[in-house]
Amino acid sequence: MVRRSARRALIDAHLAVANDIAWGRWQRKSRVVPMWITAASKLADRTISNDSGSPELRLRVAREALHALAGVQPPSDPAAWIRTAEQAATAAANQWDDPLWSVRIRRQLGKAYFHALQLAHNRGDVAEGTHYGQQALANLAIESDDGGGTLEERYLIGLVQFQMGALLAVHREDHDRAVRWYDLAVPILMQPTPASPLAQ
Repeated sequence: MVRRSARRALIDAHLAVANDIAWGRWQRKSRVVPMWITAASKLADRTISNDSGSPELRLRVAREALHALAGVQPPSDPAAWIRTAEQAATAAANQWDDPLWSVRIRRQLGKAYFHALQLAHNRGDVAEGTHYGQQALANLAIESDDGGGTLEERYLIGLVQFQMGALLAVHREDHDRAVRWYDLAVPILMQPTPASPLAQ
């Protein structure tokens, strides 16, 4: 148990460095960020294989990898990391027969889709971005007995809706549809922001 906890802390540290570099003012991001992500991914795989770690670790790595890569130019194709996130989410959801656990995993997957939407926007791929945005909303907005998610997760729904509008406005110049997305996002985003990097 101690070893698993230590490895999880090490994985989190690698992912934090990847994101700090990706979203900071650093040179050679496109070369350095993937190195930290790869190291975190290998640690997660070893923890799952050798220390009975949860497949949720792979989902966490995929989600944070997508978040980091959204801050790097030129933008990467998110498809491989989304496949990893989907497979890990399925494995993790099947780990326990618990509705709240299933909701937790789906919301984590929803966050991964949001970061994939950001990458698709950076790549100018409207069809891909629309798909990822719809998947993000489907996973983040699910009903449960826990009160409908954290403040961060509710705020994230607003960010997804805003990003969907931006995707259409910037890459299709479809301002009518973009405004409809903005109208959905504004009531959420005008609320007090949660203490989260997503709200910065």
